[in-house]
Amino acid sequence: MEKYFGMLLLAGTLGLAGPLTFTMSGTFNAGTSSTPYFGPNETWSVLLTVNSTPTVISDFTGQFTQVAISNVVYLVNGVQTYTGGDTMYFYATPFYNGGFDLCLDSNCSFGLAGNGGVQMYTGTEAAPVFSPGVFPMTTFDAYYFPEGQGTPIDSAQTNPTVTVAPAVPEPSSFYLSMLAMAALALVVARRR
Repeated sequence: MEKYFGMLLLAGTLGLAGPLTFTMSGTFNAGTSSTPYFGPNETWSVLLTVNSTPTVISDFTGQFTQVAISNVVYLVNGVQTYTGGDTMYFYATPFYNGGFDLCLDSNCSFGLAGNGGVQMYTGTEAAPVFSPGVFPMTTFDAYYFPEGQGTPIDSAQTNPTVTVAPAVPEPSSFYLSMLAMAALALVVARRR
């Protein structure tokens, strides 16, 4: 019986691993530059999916991990504005105060960057693990690199709170998990 309890516990634990939803929102301040990706007094929100054990694109020990993301929805005044790629940077606490960097376009000329003081992942930069949590940002900027300049123009913003929560499972995944649990319960019942 203990063996089956262990199997059920393992199945439940595996069910916790998987996609997480990353969300934040706010209103850009009056001093924000007018660009295709943000502007003064515009409302905005970010919703994306990051796996709890994501694919790492690049990393530097003690500094950052660049991971795969998906399902990015970046709305400015209710309009989808995201044209970036499928990766995002997360920073280690000593290096960049546990922040993140989300490129809003494919060249990373426009972006959102936050520092939270708390690292948003555990494990190493080569094998990060994300868990649900709430991460208040201590600093937050909308930035862009004007053409021909190597220095970004930053616009400090009101600091949002980043929420990382379990993603709602696809119905097919949910039913498949329930079917597996039912089959396991049937095996346990028949063994009795």
